[in-house]
Amino acid sequence: YRGGGIYIRNGNPLLIHVTVSANQVVYTYGEGGGIYLSQTESIIRDSKILFNSSNYNGGGLFVGYLATPDIQRVAVLNNTAVNYGGGVYIDSNNLSLETLTVQDNSAAMGGGVCSSFSNSTIRYSVIAMNTATNRGGGFYYLGNSANPRLGQVTIYNNSGPLGKDIAMDGSAKVSI
Repeated sequence: YRGGGIYIRNGNPLLIHVTVSANQVVYTYGEGGGIYLSQTESIIRDSKILFNSSNYNGGGLFVGYLATPDIQRVAVLNNTAVNYGGGVYIDSNNLSLETLTVQDNSAAMGGGVCSSFSNSTIRYSVIAMNTATNRGGGFYYLGNSANPRLGQVTIYNNSGPLGKDIAMDGSAKVSI
């Protein structure tokens, strides 16, 4: 019910030049259609996560509890989630993601990226042409008391009825 393509918990594998494609998690609360990470310091570089789906959160990539992976130069394309984070769902603190391309993903909230109660940082990335049916077509932040950061991130041409590029719920402040 987690990690349709790859499930990593309590391990630290190195994934370089990997394509994770056409996987799905069909369980009602399934997370991480492509990759599910929890309690790991995995390294993912120069890879593609595409055409995956989840019936709950993180259609492409789910970064969960105590996961602090090193993710760089990764394309997250054409993934879907029923609930949050069509491309990427972040539920881990103090996480840094760099040089991502998050494009053509969809979910109810956070079509591209959903960050939940997290002090995560996304830098040098593009979040474009994603769709949310509810809010946050590009980037959606859910929660209080945390402050996610977006640094040198280009967010454009996303769609959704509320906050087509960026939407927030709660009292946190997104630093851009």
